[in-house]
Amino acid sequence: MDRRSLPLARTVAAAAVLLFIGGLAGCDSGQRIYEEAVTEAEHGVALSLENTTTQTTDLLAERSAASEISTEDIISIFLTDARSYETEPLDAIQTRALFGMRENSDGSVTFSIFIVDSVYRASGLTTTSQSRHSCGEITGRFGEGVLSVEDLDCPPVFVQRAGDESVSLSMTGNAEKYGVSVGASP
Repeated sequence: MDRRSLPLARTVAAAAVLLFIGGLAGCDSGQRIYEEAVTEAEHGVALSLENTTTQTTDLLAERSAASEISTEDIISIFLTDARSYETEPLDAIQTRALFGMRENSDGSVTFSIFIVDSVYRASGLTTTSQSRHSCGEITGRFGEGVLSVEDLDCPPVFVQRAGDESVSLSMTGNAEKYGVSVGASP
């Protein structure tokens, strides 16, 4: 080996070691931002549910029948009125949508809802995008507010709207995981 190539070989070896160590550190950083993005997306779904149940409770206190709930009320709480999703194309869904509403024989009203949250994170050369979605039913009574939240399978069109990479969550399980209050038992 030529004497001149020895320092070059040492420099190349040192650079390879530094790149390897840097790569390992990047893996830790990549895992960390992935976990942060997952947590933030899941927490976003839980907080959106909490906000929705609070606003729905307020609405049920202000109205005395389902017929008094206007499209404007629905949009102000659920952001998207998607009740005609089976017959019409879905409009853009920001973070949540109402896709069903029914008055029950006991005087309560049930709202079928979809919630989605997406988070993008970058750190150095590492990026991640995480999306979580959930469907459920909020049931309450006029004058009493939200009494319960139940899990519901999302209709396929909403799963598609959430995106190929979105992960479905149990609405009640996710709310419990993040300590979100979602109403009282009837």
